[in-house]
Amino acid sequence: MNRKESKNENFNKKLIPLIQEAYEERDGILGYRQMTIKLNRENNFRVDHKRIYRLMTILGLKSVCRKKLDKSEMIQSMSRVG
Repeated sequence: MNRKESKNENFNKKLIPLIQEAYEERDGILGYRQMTIKLNRENNFRVDHKRIYRLMTILGLKSVCRKKLDKSEMIQSMSRVG
């Protein structure tokens, strides 16, 4: 195409490696909400969660959902700690 890239497109290109790096650093645990908080704090950005969600979807990144414990498992894990 013969058009210039917009500011948003350039900013998205800067964000993509940061998102991938943070995702790999946390082994895929971060979802778009925590990812937004992390990027905004560490890089002094004002990025909206919707932009992070859209870019993560394009990259095919999803957070790992942790399995919920039932009561007996929770009691066992609590007894190990204390």
